[in-house]
Amino acid sequence: MDGDELAAFLRETEQIIADSPEMDEANTKAKVVRPLLETLGWNIAADAVLEYGFQMGSSTHHVDYALLLDGAPELFVEAKASRTTVTDRHLEQLFTYMKTQNVDWGLLTNGESYFVCRRRIDDDDAVVVDVLGDCELDGLLDHETLLSALSKESIAEGRSEEIASNIYELREAYETLQDRKESIVDEITDVFVDELGEQVARHSETAARAAVEELSESIESDTQGTPSVDASGIFWNEVESEVGLVKQGDVVVIPDSKSATQCFTDFVDFLFEHDYLDAGDVPIDSGRKRYLINDQPVDKEGDEMTAPREVGDGFFLETNYSRSAIKQRILELAEYTRE
Repeated sequence: MDGDELAAFLRETEQIIADSPEMDEANTKAKVVRPLLETLGWNIAADAVLEYGFQMGSSTHHVDYALLLDGAPELFVEAKASRTTVTDRHLEQLFTYMKTQNVDWGLLTNGESYFVCRRRIDDDDAVVVDVLGDCELDGLLDHETLLSALSKESIAEGRSEEIASNIYELREAYETLQDRKESIVDEITDVFVDELGEQVARHSETAARAAVEELSESIESDTQGTPSVDASGIFWNEVESEVGLVKQGDVVVIPDSKSATQCFTDFVDFLFEHDYLDAGDVPIDSGRKRYLINDQPVDKEGDEMTAPREVGDGFFLETNYSRSAIKQRILELAEYTRE
């Protein structure tokens, strides 16, 4: 991919979206996403599997495009309609797909917003998927290096890893600069004063501060924007916002304004509403005799559930648990839906 190809894609896409700002997902894929992937050097007919399917738990999931090298997926692409705003939930979904399928690179886009994602091993040997960088359509040319990490040639030749490493190193430098800004200004000022004398101290501090600010802005631009985001954090932020539950370490905190049973019911409704659970996951066991969730308000032996609550679209949740047991069930369901 070169700058001229990206510029041509940008011009064409800007016109397409201007003419059809309410495009659905199918048209966004055909008119924007596919041309972008071809600009990145991928041959859709030879390199791509559309609606790539895989198992997660008892459910089959699909990713819009899986780009393959030597028969193995190297890049997952999730496309949303241009009329759809990209949310943390969409990122969470792609993060989960990449993590469970061991795919190192991902792209989430609605044609106007672009999120480049990367799977990596952190300093604690944990598998992490985060946003390497993001940009809007009109900023694509300024983020050519970021996008080039997703090109077929860059991934095949290992240049993508170099791009990612450079961005992470710059991000770390930026954070250090923010933490030590004043001491760095003082150190630069002292160098000027030592070389030129006390009479330039005031001017030296002004110049040093300006230089540090300019360097900070330059690094911030080159780090491609978004800092690392952990998928688990996104999930629980959404849960807190919509349900009121807060996860603190390994413990779920139930708000005083709701009963444990109501929080439990609202949480499971949230899982169904946001497609973390679907019909393929039901029934879900809870011990030798019980179902935690079933499509009928009965247990494994056909007896009535003790305290069923209807959830999702016609499913039933057993809520006859103590407060502490409900907290544990919530954690177990959260883990189950993110396997």
